[in-house]
Amino acid sequence: MSFLARSGRQGVPIVTIGLLLEGILYATPPKNDSERLIRELTQASFGKVYFEDGAADGSVTDRTRVTALAGQKVFASVESILDLKGRSIQLLIKHLDDQQPTLAKFNGKPAALGHIVLDILTLIVSGDQVFIADCRDDSLGACIKPDYYFGPDANPNEMRKVKTH
Repeated sequence: MSFLARSGRQGVPIVTIGLLLEGILYATPPKNDSERLIRELTQASFGKVYFEDGAADGSVTDRTRVTALAGQKVFASVESILDLKGRSIQLLIKHLDDQQPTLAKFNGKPAALGHIVLDILTLIVSGDQVFIADCRDDSLGACIKPDYYFGPDANPNEMRKVKTH
């Protein structure tokens, strides 16, 4: 018998409240666990994933391509964040201006972590505010409005502009 039942009050039993609170607490990974997921992105051996050739520009979110070139273990770092679904948005936005180099390559140089999280974020979000409707372009940043995109070789000011927008 719950405390509420014994007191004669109407309401949700304390056991139920406890289970709800436990679900809320464990629905979002602890901060250090979230940061671990981000650190895993910096160490994932994506290789040359971004191309400025107007076609097949690549994405770390392309499971088939990443798995074929680098293996399932590499894609698992992206998948861990995708599994958070909407809860990952705040985490990804926090790192949009993160200039840490990653193992993903663009023009022979490491892509910044900020671009990797932007790449993942554009898979999660939707809507006309961010994307250009009926767009048929195919290149880096294609169909994303300029205020919401920066390239893999962006400077810190470009990254901050998108983060604050």
